[in-house]
Amino acid sequence: MTGLGLKDAKETVERYLEQNPGVNAKFQSVSSTEFKRVVGKMIFVLTLLGLVALGYQYFFGSAK
Repeated sequence: MTGLGLKDAKETVERYLEQNPGVNAKFQSVSSTEFKRVVGKMIFVLTLLGLVALGYQYFFGSAK
């Protein structure tokens, strides 16, 4: 929208956050919450995949 490249846009946002500590604190809070939410979902999916793998191994284990 602004015609800025990625580097310039990033620097502009960082400068804005430095000049506005209230916005920066809110941004950090939301970022932390979102990160925790994504990690929680990843742990759930990995646990589910592990259980599926264990179930597969139990029911269709190696044919020896």
